[in-house]
Amino acid sequence: MHGAPRAASASLSETVLPGRSVWSKRQRLLRAPEFSCFTHPQAPWRASRSWIAMSVLILPRPPSMAVPATPGSAGPEAVRFGITVSRRQARRAVVRNAVKRILREAARHAAADLTRQLDATLPARRLDVLLRLKAPLPQAGAAPWGAVKTGVRREADSLMDQLQGQLGGPLFARMAGGAPSRPVPDPARIPDPVPPLRGN
Repeated sequence: MHGAPRAASASLSETVLPGRSVWSKRQRLLRAPEFSCFTHPQAPWRASRSWIAMSVLILPRPPSMAVPATPGSAGPEAVRFGITVSRRQARRAVVRNAVKRILREAARHAAADLTRQLDATLPARRLDVLLRLKAPLPQAGAAPWGAVKTGVRREADSLMDQLQGQLGGPLFARMAGGAPSRPVPDPARIPDPVPPLRGN
């Protein structure tokens, strides 16, 4: 009786690309303040497709990360990724988890190339990249799940390619060199929110 739902969940949870690689925590946005920075009005660069949206913060590279002698050797923290998939856009937990895995695979695949491009063009900067599901996926039965997963991965890869192309262009050079009137807060310097005290 319970075998069919389990099989359905397994098929929904498959990733587009087989295999997994270890992803350091230094490559991920984990704290709430790191995500809240993307709502700042001066967040400099955004792009989107039908389902997936990307936001990018350009931040100073801290002194602990010396400018690399060889492009691409700065370390994984030069480009960090955050992924959000809200219940509003994907009601089923199995779908949300599958989309997160697909976006993580796209981030892993692009991280090294983005780091090399960043080192070659903006060696004094680092990037925080947010990928999020911005629109509901087709309802079950409206489209083959495999085609939906492929579409999500294709959009994520397209956004990564667009970001890599922009890193070498004048737009990012201006954003990295200018000083906005309202500076973007560095998420590393924002403390975690303290829960309010409850009265007795």
